[in-house]
Order: sequence, then structure tokens, then C-alpha cells
Amino acid sequence: MQWLTLPEPRSDVKPAFHDLPSAKAWLAIQPQTQPLHMLQAIGGQIEALEGATLSPGLTLELLNLLRSAALPGHTAIEPRYVRKPLPLPPEDERTFELAQTLWQRLGVAYLRLLPHFPPAGQCLPLHRAATALRMAQYCHFQAARDCPAVLDQLLFAILAQAEESAVLTQPIGDPDFRNFGESHIGGHLAWAFLLRLANPYRLSAAQLAVANRAISRWRELAVFQHAPEDDPRAHSLDLSPLFGGPLPPGMPRWLEIRKVVRKIDQRILALQAGESPESLKLGRELSGSACIRLLHDLESSLESHVETPSTEIGEIELAFGPEHCFNVLTGEALNPGSGLDTGSASLAHQRVALFGFDRASTLPTSVKKLNVPSETWTRVDGKAVRRADAEGAP
Repeated sequence: MQWLTLPEPRSDVKPAFHDLPSAKAWLAIQPQTQPLHMLQAIGGQIEALEGATLSPGLTLELLNLLRSAALPGHTAIEPRYVRKPLPLPPEDERTFELAQTLWQRLGVAYLRLLPHFPPAGQCLPLHRAATALRMAQYCHFQAARDCPAVLDQLLFAILAQAEESAVLTQPIGDPDFRNFGESHIGGHLAWAFLLRLANPYRLSAAQLAVANRAISRWRELAVFQHAPEDDPRAHSLDLSPLFGGPLPPGMPRWLEIRKVVRKIDQRILALQAGESPESLKLGRELSGSACIRLLHDLESSLESHVETPSTEIGEIELAFGPEHCFNVLTGEALNPGSGLDTGSASLAHQRVALFGFDRASTLPTSVKKLNVPSETWTRVDGKAVRRADAEGAP
């Protein structure tokens, strides 16, 4: 991960405990019924552990303990910022900042431990880092706030390190999320990337909850690959746009989601056959018809967008200005007196008197053609280039 630099840890904050018993004693005296104060205190201790000189193994255990303690408080404060009108009131803004900062800080704290463990021992901290950063990302989706680029960078850093250490698909249990059973790092990263690619900001709070739940169930059906499959049935997504540029060498670039799309199609068919969303483990937030629409939208948003360079060469005619655009798109003159549809009023009256119509172009069977002013450009490799001899060309 030479391309990623973690922020320097704070050295001016000292932990309030030095081992597991003292950490549990410290947690016991925290305001359990005041989640904001509780989470603020836990966030401060995560910062303190980052700069402490405790052994890596003990630090990992202490971070896991703080993580478990933070989850109930996080669940309690979520409604304060989920799809509220923006800008958020100051207290709700503080709640959102506290939640997303805590999970991002926790993810970074786990990543900071990696150099102290051998490759095989990096599975646990990488797994917990992936979970924490995915939750930080989801906070932004819930609050309809832009997800900072640093979160994407951190998620890709986990992908790179897990691939290098050969632990990307190693199953591991998580006592804080027993409903997941044994999960792996690749599944949590796929969950984060798929939800990001599904354009979550356009979803309502109920739709976001259902989409998140569905993708969480299918997360481990997605497979990271270094190259897309040649199979015509493959459905590979290019992850490089999320990274914001070419991926570092050795990092998987593609996410194969054919099995995920198949699950979506199966759920749509089951809903159309009359099964309820709840029976399909999609929850109670949406009706059957609303779930069908959402699943169709998810499938559409996860279509492959592989850019293939165009090799076509030729000429195209370009028209400029709103009036000319209207004329081209509709075949009608926006302003008949603009010179595109000329004619003498007196001559028109004479034609009507003699033939019963003005011009042949007004007959129902006639094909209307407007002479719209345009300019000839050259098309090269998918781009339109203005000819050097065009009037006004530089």
C-alpha cells in the first residue's frame, strides 16, 4: 500500500486504560443511556490507542472491545440524520459527523496495525477495517451526503492488502454481527462497492434500507478478478472509476456479479408470482410492486459500462443554438418567420384559393424537410473535431 499514506496518529492523547479489565471497567462507568456522549468518549479512546505504545495484539483486542460498545449507541442515533432535509440542524449535523468519523477512525486504527502482523495474521484487522469503513460509507448514504474520496481509497487499500496477503476470501466469524455467520473481506468490500455503484443518493430511506439489506445477503456471490471473464454470460463491473484513476499494479480491477444479477432476477420473478418481500428476506419497508421497481432499478444501475474506443472516421453535421436544435429534433420550425420556412402570404392565399392547400409540404402525405444551418465536423476516434477551414475556426 505504498500509494496510500495514513494520517499521523495523535500523540497528545493518552488511553484511559492499559488492558482489557481496565478497559471494561472504563466502559462500565460511561453514560450508557446517553449515546452521543458514549460515542464521543469511545472515539476519543480510539484516537488514544492509535498513538499508544501498547502491543499490537492488545491494541487489536481493545479496538474490538470499543467496536462492540459503540454499536448500540450508533443504532440509537441513526434516525437523527437518515434522509433528513438538508442542511441538517446543528445537533443532527453533529450526530452525523460523530457517527461517520467514529467508523472511519476505527477503520484507520485497524489498518495502522497491519505492519505488525504477518500476512496470515492480517485477516482479522483487515476484516474489521472493511466493516468499519463500509459503515462509515453507509452513514453518508443515509444522510444523503457526498462520500469523501478518502473512504474509497481506504476500501481499495484493504482490497490490495487482502489480495497480497491471500486473505481476501478467508472466512471469519464476527461476534458483533452474528447474523452474517462467517463472512470474508471480499464480501464486505463487494457490498460497499455495489451499493456505491447503485447510486444510493437517489433512493428514499425505505429503498436504501431494502437495497442495503439485499446486497448484504448477496455480497459474497460477487468475485474480484484481475481481468473480465470471456464467458458471454459474464457480468463484470470495472472498479477503476471508483478509484478515480488507474488501479495500482496487482489490485483486482473487476467485480464479477453474474450470480448477484441472477439473485435479483429470481427475486423479481418471485414477487411477480405473489410472494411477499418479507418472505424473501427483503424486509417490510416496501410493498411487493415497490420492491419490483427497486430491484429493476438496481439491476439497471449495475449494468457493465466497459468503454471501447471508437475507430470510426467520417463527417457529421452539427447544428448550433436552441432554435436550430428544436428544428432538427422535431422537424418543425420553432419560428416560421426565421428564414427556415419562408413564403409569401399573398401567394399562399392564392394557392389555397386554387388548390385548397398552400404548399405540397403541407399535405398529410408529404415529407417535411427543413434546411437548418449546420457545420460539417470530422469524427475521429469517437470525437468530433472542427475542420480547420471552418469559418471562425482557430
